[in-house]
Amino acid sequence: SYMGGVNGGWDLFDDKMELTANYLYNHTNTDVEEQSVKNTHLADYDQIQHSEGMSNRASGGHRFGIRLEHEFSKNTSIIFEPQVNFGSGNYTQISKDSTYMDNFSDPRYKINSAYTNNSGANKNLSTSGFLMFRQRLGIPGRTLTAMARYSVSTNRMDGLNNNGTYSYNKDGSLARIEKDVNQTFENQQNSYSMMGRLTYTEPLGNNFYIEANYSYNWNKSASNKETYDIATGELAVDYTNRIINNNHRQEIGANMLYQSERLRAQIGFAAMPNKTYNSTTKGTVNKVYEDFQWNFAPQAMIYWEMNDNANIRTFYRGRSSQPSTQQLMPVPDN
Repeated sequence: SYMGGVNGGWDLFDDKMELTANYLYNHTNTDVEEQSVKNTHLADYDQIQHSEGMSNRASGGHRFGIRLEHEFSKNTSIIFEPQVNFGSGNYTQISKDSTYMDNFSDPRYKINSAYTNNSGANKNLSTSGFLMFRQRLGIPGRTLTAMARYSVSTNRMDGLNNNGTYSYNKDGSLARIEKDVNQTFENQQNSYSMMGRLTYTEPLGNNFYIEANYSYNWNKSASNKETYDIATGELAVDYTNRIINNNHRQEIGANMLYQSERLRAQIGFAAMPNKTYNSTTKGTVNKVYEDFQWNFAPQAMIYWEMNDNANIRTFYRGRSSQPSTQQLMPVPDN
């Protein structure tokens, strides 16, 4: 594996703006070759398994990023951090396994065998960004902060899935085909997310503050997998599906804060209404799942700096999340 990058930084507008930019390229190539023989001693016979295989995985990508921090005045500032990533990869996996029986009276004979010959290649592209606006409102400690994040990603994987398992008679002839898979597949995955958060802080005196916050999160992911049988060219319905997952989550919270030179503490509460929509299409069957939940969670934090060389930090918080598109996919992994 290897990587290389470059970073640059500039101060602009009489040092009121800091601009940094970075570029990074990375590449990884992994080769694995392995062989093994396993002998299992049972009461009436020995079972011997021979395995050999190789795999190769390679991936590479580019990353571009910018960080811009600008201070309009001592009370107003922004930070903006966009980033773009794109790359590609491929993999090959080949293996052979054979199992033999030795019952100590007959010649050793094969009872089953299996093979795998899988390969694939993907291309991916993603972009994300972070924006924060800070405004001090008159007196020290009274602030308004607005924050937003976004991300968009796409990944396409095309591959070959070829594997089989066979059983044999004692004379070495083929008894039956346990499994015989020879498929190609195309898997397109897209995801989108946006988050906005607004926080207001009010000083109460004697190092105490109260904070109110509201955030809104939206996530959407879509997966479209099409699998074809190579022998017939027909769509393999059992291994083909389309999923759309949509989630809206809000968080409404309030916190009491204490801050001194050596101690910072916070205790609060958050309500999190959560709405989920999921559509799964498998063959000609479409299933829709919709749900709305209210979740509640207390939250607390203590940061105690005992001296210049020791500190303790303790957090307690709750959050709600939904299953990913991959977890909801009702397609067997063959």
